[in-house]
Amino acid sequence: MIENNERERVFDFAAKLQQPSLIGRLKDYVKWQRNITDEKILSGPDSAPISINLDLTTACNYECDHCVDLEILNLPLKYKHDNLLNSLGLMHDKGLKSVILIGGGEPTLYPNFEEVVSFLKERKIQVAVVSNGTGMHKIANTGGLFDERDWVRLSLDSSIDKTFQAMHKPKKPISLEKICNDVYSIKQKYENLVIGFSYIVTWEGAYADERKIISNIDEIVPAAKLAKDHGFNYLSIKPFLERAENSAEIIKIKQSWEEYQ
Repeated sequence: MIENNERERVFDFAAKLQQPSLIGRLKDYVKWQRNITDEKILSGPDSAPISINLDLTTACNYECDHCVDLEILNLPLKYKHDNLLNSLGLMHDKGLKSVILIGGGEPTLYPNFEEVVSFLKERKIQVAVVSNGTGMHKIANTGGLFDERDWVRLSLDSSIDKTFQAMHKPKKPISLEKICNDVYSIKQKYENLVIGFSYIVTWEGAYADERKIISNIDEIVPAAKLAKDHGFNYLSIKPFLERAENSAEIIKIKQSWEEYQ
């Protein structure tokens, strides 16, 4: 459990922004914003974001009812690979330090996933991967490139395969056990590779766009044991979110408080 003083340190965003490596860039950004008016648009500071979320692809091999990005999956949108690497290289030259490979879709389905990871690590950029676990062979192939700053987080959301299948609806056969065993094998080879077990909590009566969502709220404790037994470094527990009309991600409880309880 995080003690109060530790919790305050972890979530002290003001202190994070005042780090010596960031404060100068923050001041330049604030100064730029102050000088913008409706009549006068100025060029921004000559720097890149410090950290980005990169959706490598919209392709996904699951059909999760609880996916907040369901409407944008499997669209015919693709990067020109050389342009992508050139953009990442330019941002690195201008201060990019961290990239989270996330989806949109499933990042390991990007044909050049391993090359992107190698490209980033050659430039000593911190790399994180948010995956559904079906591409663990690609994680294994790049596992030697990851250092103590990097991490992988798998969206598994269940403790038994029946719930896993109902929630994720994989298009090709794969089981929760297979993914967990793959993690165990990778951890035996790369014990310093940080791998997390992500658990989106759902409950009876939850809906998304009139789709009834499978409940998993009773499986949190056995999921923690499953994660521990297979060498995961941590369990990340988050609430099921829906899109609001303004596209914000929110916890949307339509039912009465008694039913929710």
